[in-house]
Amino acid sequence: MNKFNNFIAYLLFSFWRIIFSSKGNSHSRKKILLVNLGKIGDAVISSVILTNENVFTETRDVVLLLEEQTRELFEAYKGKVKILFVDKKKY
Repeated sequence: MNKFNNFIAYLLFSFWRIIFSSKGNSHSRKKILLVNLGKIGDAVISSVILTNENVFTETRDVVLLLEEQTRELFEAYKGKVKILFVDKKKY
């Protein structure tokens, strides 16, 4: 099942890269918000974006919104992608 999930995550990442790739010079930076409010395993799959941040962050501002319970996994990340956390129970 892990191989299947990884394959799906790779396909989604490749699809996003094609859709959001730069098509010429643009003076304004576009913003991308990726929301993943699933379980910890889903957040780990979303971390593919963090390991490949150079694909998006050249022309885009990328924000990853995750569940508060996954904060410990991403505390040490100091890259270009902004990570926000939300507690679903409060909302």
